[in-house]
Amino acid sequence: MDTLPCLRPSVELTLDPDTANPRLILSLDLKSVRLGPRAQDLPSHPNRFDTNTRVLASCGFSSGRHHWEVEVGSTDGWAFGVAKSVRLGPRAQDLPSHPNRFDTNTRVLASCGFSSAFGVARESVRRKGLTPFTPEEGVWALQLNGGQYWAVTSPERTPLSCGHLSRVRVALDLEVGAVSFYAVEDMRHLFTFRVNFQERVFPLFSVCSTGTFLRIWP
Repeated sequence: MDTLPCLRPSVELTLDPDTANPRLILSLDLKSVRLGPRAQDLPSHPNRFDTNTRVLASCGFSSGRHHWEVEVGSTDGWAFGVAKSVRLGPRAQDLPSHPNRFDTNTRVLASCGFSSAFGVARESVRRKGLTPFTPEEGVWALQLNGGQYWAVTSPERTPLSCGHLSRVRVALDLEVGAVSFYAVEDMRHLFTFRVNFQERVFPLFSVCSTGTFLRIWP
């Protein structure tokens, strides 16, 4: 089991509005993020995530050891984080045929398959179009699906036996090439990614459910 490394005092992070997907609503202090009901009319920006509901912190790192903590809001009752009920209309709509469409069962799947996620992303992570949440794409993170945490490993995610956590510490060690996650309540080690960092990395936050939020602590 990995032990908590000797780190500098926690960094003072804020969210970068220029990177935020238009559906994400940032708090006035730029410390928390939640998913809004619809896209906001925001100016176009080359750094903005236009499809994935993600936002980066304004501060990136290329050397040293750093840590910050993330408060995770309660989930909204997703069935394992991938499906959510919607309103049933009085009659069928005239929709185009699609291989992924449920044609008999009245179901719909979420587009991202998790309620929230956080970790780090390389500076060159793709901002335009729908991109996967994988280390190959330059993302090293934990996902929360209806109370179950997963490490976003490849080719398959790794389930974590920790239940819901109210706060998680993210520890980034660029000297040895690692990003680790700890339960703040008892500093229990949750998972470590071993990474050969080649460029600057930024704290990453993603919210895909209107029933939860992420907040940088304190």
